[in-house]
Order: sequence, then structure tokens, then C-alpha cells
Amino acid sequence: MYHDRMLAARGVAGWADTRLVEAIPVDRAPMEPKQDANASSGFLAPLGEWFDEDYDFTGPEGDAFADALLAQVEAIEVRKRARRQADVDNHQTFLRKLAANGFRAFRSYHPPLVAVQLAPHAYRGRAGWLNGVAMKRELELLREAGLVEINIGVWGEASTTYSVTPDFMIAAIRARLTGRNITHRLEPHRLVRLYRTNSDDGDLIAFEPDDQTRRWTEQIDAYNRFVAAQDVAMDLSSRDKARLLAQMNAGRREGIPRLKQPDLTNKSLFRQFNEGSFEAGGRLYGAWWINCPKEFRPMIRINGKPTVELDFSGCAVRMLYHEKGMAFEGDPYFLEALDACEREHDLRKSHFREGVKRLTQALINGCEGGSPERIRLTKEEAVRPYFKQSHVLEMIRAKHEPIAQSFQTGAWRWLQRADSDIALSVIHNLMEKGIVALPIHDSFIVAEGDKEALRLQMTVSYLDQFDHEPVIN
Repeated sequence: MYHDRMLAARGVAGWADTRLVEAIPVDRAPMEPKQDANASSGFLAPLGEWFDEDYDFTGPEGDAFADALLAQVEAIEVRKRARRQADVDNHQTFLRKLAANGFRAFRSYHPPLVAVQLAPHAYRGRAGWLNGVAMKRELELLREAGLVEINIGVWGEASTTYSVTPDFMIAAIRARLTGRNITHRLEPHRLVRLYRTNSDDGDLIAFEPDDQTRRWTEQIDAYNRFVAAQDVAMDLSSRDKARLLAQMNAGRREGIPRLKQPDLTNKSLFRQFNEGSFEAGGRLYGAWWINCPKEFRPMIRINGKPTVELDFSGCAVRMLYHEKGMAFEGDPYFLEALDACEREHDLRKSHFREGVKRLTQALINGCEGGSPERIRLTKEEAVRPYFKQSHVLEMIRAKHEPIAQSFQTGAWRWLQRADSDIALSVIHNLMEKGIVALPIHDSFIVAEGDKEALRLQMTVSYLDQFDHEPVIN
């Protein structure tokens, strides 16, 4: 590859952490205004991974590398007057973050592009140093120093992107940078988020912190600091890595760079509330393991140790019973008629279980007037041709008649609030014992040796919430 030949010619040792991808030719021309999308010569830059101000360098190698880049930029910068100290701090922070994003993209994505916004009011409500005007200015300095190349997007068509240059990567390799020198840390004010509807519209609501939100913020911030110091990785064979990347890339929108290795950098959690209320939702999101496909989660390692995952069985269904002071025994997704069909037609045991689970969730998560019988089930969830979805829904309502009045009432709002309260309690209390627990909504991953400590804490936290014992798998 071009990078390998280039580095060999300059006498630079190979990078042990990942293979180098082909370089994009460096264009040292000044940034041009956006081109007309209708012009025959218009360049539509590919979309990139969006710039994320929460990425930064860490460790002595990361700090030394960032300082060297800053010195390189300062050597070519011409200013009529010195910056104020506050501006110096913002300038240095901005350059570090741009470089960290570029290095992360180079390691994990192809093409290694970072998408940015240059409009004056871009990034409103984000970090004080972050805005479109400053983004353009700092990128131009990095370009003039030969550290990035920039592709100007077309308004309404494609984002402006940047990528690091061969010179940047040669310096990174000589500094012995690896993935461990990139960190992701959310600032405290971004750890509790309140959306007008949900995260899909991105419409955040500003709120005045109170004792409750401050406590959540302190707990999540402490956890993020704790887990940042731990090695949370995956033990993947070449075949498993290829399968995982294929699954992850299949879910990425067209035009977005493809993953060339799993990006396990983000270990920061945040809590998300919806519909403008702290009583709706509240689940923990953000960290990479939350989106890790279930079949690959057994390959997660915590500080090099094999892990085990425990979850609350039939969590939402049992919560509905327990909230009414009633116990529930057995499998909430077992239906006698479907079990008989499996035996009659020689189907595998629990052939219909995933479909029943999905339809039950549709009833719990739905609102009045919804049509759960019309939801699309995957091939693995299908109940046809043996049953109609509407027929299975009737059986679910009959089985759970004591709680059926809660179906299609938007019960998900308080159920997610309850399970997220439990999740925060579990990870926070285990953290205080020095145990790393990785939350995935109503399940948790710990090192095998911490399995029983996790089981006990899950039971205690659930009892505190509902005064009933949970069923834990």
C-alpha cells in the first residue's frame, strides 16, 4: 500500500496497532468557498464520521504528540497580536480535539474522513470553544502545517471533511501512538440529557439542575472516570472480527466510512430522558458495548479476563406485575398453543419465543390507538405461517390478563425510568467495590470472578425498587 511504501522509504517502523490504509493525496491549496452543486466540476466530498469534541489524547505519548503538533502549527502561524490566555487555551484544546478525531478515523475507518460544520452558528449549545468559524480557522492552520487535508462539501449535498496526512501519521508512529492514547470523556453537563421527543430529532431541552440530576451526574461521571482506567476490549479471532465488522458495516448508512476494525474507544455513558420529562426513559447510552451484537458479547474482556452476562428475565413484564404488588412465576413469553405447535411440527424448542417477546414488547411500548399486529417481525421472530400476529397478541393479552390494562398505555416511559434507576444503582454500587460492570439496559457484563457479586447487587437494587425478587439469567 502507498503508506507502507512511503514509510519504508523514510525508514519508519511499521505500526503494530493496525495496518495503514492508503493515503489520500495531500492538497495544500487554501480552503475554497463551497462549490455550486450544479457545476460540472463540483466535488461532492464523501460523508465522514462526525467530529466529536469528547475525543482527546491521553497518556504521556498522547500529550507529547499533541504538544509537538501545537509547536508545528505555531511555527507556521503568523499573527499580528498575541492571543489572550483564554483564547490560547481554546486554540490548544481545539487543535488537540481535531488531531484526536483525525487519528481515530485513520485507525478505524475507511476512508478516514471526519465530517465538520463550518457555519457560524454550528455547534450551538456545545462546548464554549466550539463553533463553525473557529472550526474553519483551526483546520486551516492544520492544513498550512501539512497535518490535514480538507475536502470542501457542497451545501445540501455533502459535508466538509478532513483527514490526516502522511506527515501526521509519520509523527504519530514515531511517537508510538496506539488506540490506548485516544480517550472519550463526556463533560459533566452532557451526562444527563432531556429530549423534547427523543434523540432522533436531536432537540435537547435546557433544564436547571436540581438535587436529583446533580446526583445522577455525579454518579455517571464517577463511573466514566472509573471505567476509563480499565481495559475493556474484545478477544476476536480473525474470522469473528470479519463477521463483526460485516454486521456493523451493514447497519451503517450509505456514504458513511466503513469500519476497518472495531472502534472500542468510547467508554462514556450518559443518561437519556425523553418526551420532555424525567419520568420518561432515562436509560444509559453511549459506550461501545451497548451496541455490540449479542452473539459477540461473550468475547468482551475486562482487564484481560473472560466475562459473563446476567440479565433480568422478562424484566418489563415482571415489573408490571410487581408494580401492582403481584408475583409472577414462569416464563412470561411461554404460550401453550405455540409450544404445542412446535412439538406437532417438529420445530426447535422455543421456535416462537423471540416473536412472542417482540409482540409482548409492542404491547408494552405501544400507545392507545396503535396497531401492534402490523409491526414487522424479522425472519427469526416470525410466527407465520402457523399463526397470525393478531392471534398471538390475543393469547398474550389472555396470558397476562392481570396487567393487560397497562398494555398500549405508554408504560415504557416509567418502565425505562425504573430499569435505568436499577442499572445506575447496580453499576455505581459495584464500582464502589472496585468491580467493573458494563450495563446494557437490563443486563450487565462483569469478569467471571465477579458473577455472584453482580447477581447479589442486581437482586438488592431490584428489591429496593419493587419489593419483589427478580429472576436473573
